[in-house]
Amino acid sequence: MTNVVLVGAGKLGSRHLQAISQARLKNLKIFVVDFNPEAITNSKKRLEEVGIKKNTTSVVFLNNINELNITTINLLIIATTSENRFNVLKEISNNFSILNLILEKFLFQKEETYYKAEKLIEDSKIKAWVNCPRRQWKFYIDLKERLKNNKIKKFQVSGGKWSMATSAIHFLDLISFFENKFDFKITNVDFGNRHYPAYSIITGPRENKFIEFFGTIEGEFNNSSKFKFECLDFEETFEILIETDTQEIKIYEELGNTLFLDKNKSGKVIDEVNFKMPYQSEITNLILEDIINSCSCSLTSYKESMQLHLPLLKTYLNFLSNLEGNSINKCPIT
Repeated sequence: MTNVVLVGAGKLGSRHLQAISQARLKNLKIFVVDFNPEAITNSKKRLEEVGIKKNTTSVVFLNNINELNITTINLLIIATTSENRFNVLKEISNNFSILNLILEKFLFQKEETYYKAEKLIEDSKIKAWVNCPRRQWKFYIDLKERLKNNKIKKFQVSGGKWSMATSAIHFLDLISFFENKFDFKITNVDFGNRHYPAYSIITGPRENKFIEFFGTIEGEFNNSSKFKFECLDFEETFEILIETDTQEIKIYEELGNTLFLDKNKSGKVIDEVNFKMPYQSEITNLILEDIINSCSCSLTSYKESMQLHLPLLKTYLNFLSNLEGNSINKCPIT
């Protein structure tokens, strides 16, 4: 029996569930845990949309972790909001044997929590990854191969209301994927003089205890790519721009379109690639299969993702501390 436990059945968690239910694994048992009855109800509806492989899979919905009647968890996915994530991990690790773990991002709100989680994961001998799934996209795997002999000089992300505070980590992870590096520094930040209620262009407004930033983040990977992330407070096309010595690559994920432009020929389009942006409901099953069948997956390990998260978190905390006029050690993003 392969036991998969999904904690957090909200908007993203329910998409994980849809994918897991389609995994090509025998004797798969899925436990979905959420104290919110509405989240459980919505997850059941999402599951009905795709159905489950009844001959190999069963799904159990629970309102409390204590209701789990197993001893070993083959894969634990924690898709709660960031302020609850570590406590959930700690509680489950104290009561169950966890073999593999996927954590949602943004990982945690306090710097100290990263080190606590690191120690817990190491002490418990858990294989742990963080869900920045662009490494799993065929388009980006192919693009990495195409770029292998070209140094990325600049990587820029721009658009309106794309939740930069919580989502910038996705693009740091993507640069890291292309460059095979994890060390970087942030050189400039301009968030104006305030923060804003959290908002996602995909899922809409979030709980009012969470915040977002509009503005820019600039930085550089160690002796490598410079990057700039820009998030505007109005609707604007989302674009990723990658610049090398010879070309510019403009990626429009929502449109599934990429343009390759020759810098030496006044920006002439030399190639165009269309692609399908996969949903989380089409990805988690593939990751699960890799973990169960080969004890590995394409996601970034916890330890590596921690290196990408912490400089970003510290930047946010410095901004909030300067804004509030006193030391802030908790950043309320999810």
